[in-house]
Amino acid sequence: MPLLLNGRYLPIRQIKVGVQGTTFLAEDLDSATRRQCVITQLWSKKQQSFQQMEEVKEKFRQEAKILELFGTEHFQIPSLLAHFKLDVPAFSEFRTLSPQIESFFYLVREYIEGQTLAQELRQRGRFAESTVIGIMQQILPVLQFIHGHEYSKIHQNLNPESIVQDPQGRFYLTDFGTIQKGMATLPQTLFAPPEQQADQPLLSFI
Repeated sequence: MPLLLNGRYLPIRQIKVGVQGTTFLAEDLDSATRRQCVITQLWSKKQQSFQQMEEVKEKFRQEAKILELFGTEHFQIPSLLAHFKLDVPAFSEFRTLSPQIESFFYLVREYIEGQTLAQELRQRGRFAESTVIGIMQQILPVLQFIHGHEYSKIHQNLNPESIVQDPQGRFYLTDFGTIQKGMATLPQTLFAPPEQQADQPLLSFI
């Protein structure tokens, strides 16, 4: 029997392993058209105290709310369709079941048909200056919207993998990488600044 997440989402294939966690393409079996969606399974640190886990869950709920607002209010940000947590028995180092429970957090987002800039780069090589300017003319207003929003956030994962172009030539900003507290991250050394890799941000709104 195939794996079903939350009783409705059927994973099809893995898309990538990134800063936030593992992202894969899935089908929503509760949809009349079995619409495709993108699911990110967030990295979760093991062996957390009850209080730490409660803080992680609250942070997860707040971030999901913000992502849903962003996707609703700006067409170049994929909509957040659902978010949920699954608890499963943990495995010990000897691959046997342990009495502990391991939690996994999931974000379900709108699927944007197209290619990432990273895929375009691999296929076409270096972009011309005019192409880069055209991309920035579409993406910078999205960043301005995010940074000027009531729930202002700093996009922590801006790189060619996080920008998708659809068949009509529109660019979308994905992979926000904003859920940090209590979540393990894999640094993108080519694009992440040293302070982010060291988990010591320098920016302050105070």
